[in-house]
Amino acid sequence: MPRFDEDWIDSMLQNDRRGSPPAEETLRDIGLHRGDVVADIGSGPGFFTIPALQFVAPTGWVHAIDREPRMLSVVESHAREQRLDRLQTHLATGAQIPLADASVDVTICSLLLHDVESRETFVAELGRITRPHGRIVVVEWIPEPNETRPNRIAPDLTVSLFESIGRVVQINRSIGPRQYLVVAQ
Repeated sequence: MPRFDEDWIDSMLQNDRRGSPPAEETLRDIGLHRGDVVADIGSGPGFFTIPALQFVAPTGWVHAIDREPRMLSVVESHAREQRLDRLQTHLATGAQIPLADASVDVTICSLLLHDVESRETFVAELGRITRPHGRIVVVEWIPEPNETRPNRIAPDLTVSLFESIGRVVQINRSIGPRQYLVVAQ
C-alpha cells in the first residue's frame, strides 16, 4: 500500500529523491511551450504538473491524471497557492485514460510505466490521447546492473513499445544518474 502522508508527498517533489534534474529542465528539454495542452499521467503530487502549468500559461492547459484522489487534491492545492488556474484534474478509474482522442500536445508519464500491468495497452492509450504530431514523454528508472526488481524497464524496451504504436523516438538518454528520458512523436 503506497504512503500518502505529508512527508512522503513532500519527498516525491524533491529532485534528489528522484535522482533527476529539476522538472523545469526536463520540460525545457522536451520543448514545452506556452499554449500547449499537457497530460501528466500518474501525476502524483505534481512534480511535473505545477512546472508544466507555469510553462504553458496563460493560454495552455494541464490535465493531471491519477488513481489517488489525495494526489489530485495536493496538485489542486499547489496550483491554487501559485495562482495557476489552467489545471484540470481527472481521477483514473480504469484502463482508459479519461481524456478524448488526440486531445493533448504533450503527454508526460513519469515513473509509472514500470508499475503498469499491461504496458502495450497503456502505451496505446498514451498514443490515443496524444495528437498525431504531439510528443509522448516517459521518464523511468534506469535498471541497475544485476537488477533484481522485475518491474524495471530498460530504455530499449520503452523505445520498442512506442515503435509498436507507430511513434518515432526522438530522444532516448539518461537524465541524472538514476533515470532516463524517452520522447516519441
